[in-house]
Amino acid sequence: MPIIEVNIREQSYETRKAIAKRITDVIVEETNHPAHAVTVLFKTANPDYVSSGGEMLDEILKKQG
Repeated sequence: MPIIEVNIREQSYETRKAIAKRITDVIVEETNHPAHAVTVLFKTANPDYVSSGGEMLDEILKKQG
């Protein structure tokens, strides 16, 4: 049973639904697992709890506007 974990900033229900469908489709196509066996877990990555390149993500996003 494939379990895929997606760490992403807050997204709408519809966006998460679309992402889950596309990920499931790829796993089914590439591994021949049945769709009902694929689990996609979404975890919200709060920008002030994430660092990239030694810099906090919330600060990076502020710089980008």
